[in-house]
This record gives sequence, structure tokens and C-alpha cells, in this order.
Amino acid sequence: MAASPARPRVTLLSDRNAEAGAVSPAGFRRAYVALGSNLQDPPAQLRAALAGIARLPHTCLAARSRLYQSAPLGPPGQPDYCNAVCVIDTALEPLPLLRALLGLETAAGRTRSGPRWGPRVLDLDLLHVEGVRMDTPELTLPHPHLHERGFVLTPLSEVAPLLEIPGLGRVVRLAAEVGRAGLNVLARDPGGWFAPDLSDEKNRTLIESQEISVFDARQAEMGKK
Repeated sequence: MAASPARPRVTLLSDRNAEAGAVSPAGFRRAYVALGSNLQDPPAQLRAALAGIARLPHTCLAARSRLYQSAPLGPPGQPDYCNAVCVIDTALEPLPLLRALLGLETAAGRTRSGPRWGPRVLDLDLLHVEGVRMDTPELTLPHPHLHERGFVLTPLSEVAPLLEIPGLGRVVRLAAEVGRAGLNVLARDPGGWFAPDLSDEKNRTLIESQEISVFDARQAEMGKK
């Protein structure tokens, strides 16, 4: 009889590593997904992907950032990217969630035969799942390059500025350190939104009312170092 496959190495973390004040429904975990596209009307691709994520089983879309335009990291000559981050509450385990996100990429027409960092119709990266550290050939959590990417950290800081990334620190601090050079808010985007019953109400109120800006929040956090 064949041996059973090895179980993924998963480490549960303390609840204090979840975003301060964030509340997920019972049996659900909060997760954070980065979205990117630079082909076939990228803003429309991201909006369609958000709708697809909202339709995943046992999953609620809790918040999404504004859409950003960013320069590509890969081979020259490709179009600029459109980027965003969304927050979900899900009962899916990390690997099934990742596979569901990959299924949305495939449904959008994503192929993986091109050059590394080449243009793509849709890219969905699972950044972090509340309470989980994971290191397998298929998935690493938190995302190993999360702290290096301004096009991820800037939109993430809109929807989860107080989120503590295990081993890296608070999102608002990481975003300030990386900066937002080359990032521009998409002018025709109506703006990010939050689901009031599932988001951190204090952060949502402050940022939506513009009583403080995300930049101000970053600067305040940096002053605590």
C-alpha cells in the first residue's frame, strides 16, 4: 500500500497577530489577497476577479483597496499593471483557497508558459491567512515577497494598516519603509470599500472620512519605532 502523503507544515499563531479589532464570523479566518493584471483591460479584470472571489464557497469579501497603476517588474516593453488588495473571511483551508484562486486565474485566461514576470491577464497572490504560518512546495505563508513590494503594501495598508505580519511587522510600517514610488491611484476607480460588519470599524471610519490619511497613519506608526 502506498504511503500517505506528508501533511503540510502549518503553524498556528496567536490571535494577537490578526489585525487589531478585525472580527471574522465564527469558523472563518481572515485572509488577504493581492490582485494584479496588465492585459485585456486590467481594471475590468480585477473587478471580475473580485466578483469571483466573492462567489467562492464559504467565503465573504470584507474589503478591497483602491485600484493602483504600477510599472511592471519583469521584461521591458510590457504594459503597466493594475493592482489591488482584498480582504476575505473564509472557512476554506489555505491550500484549497489557493487552488480556488488559481482556478479564477485560469478562468480569466491566465497561462504560465511565458517568461518569468511577463505580462499576465490575472495574478492572484495569497498574502496572509490569519493564524497560519505555512511552508510547502505549493504555498508559503506569509507570502515570502510581501514585504518587498510597494504595489502590494500600499493597497494592503489601506484595508489593514494595523495587520501584524508574522516575522515582518505591522503593515503600516512595512509600507512606509518600502514607499510608493511609481504607484498612482487609478483616476476612474470609484474607490475601495469596506463591509462594515466585518472590518475594523475604527480604521474604516478614520480613513474613509479622511480624518487621517494612510500616509499620516504610516508616519504615526514610524514615530513609535
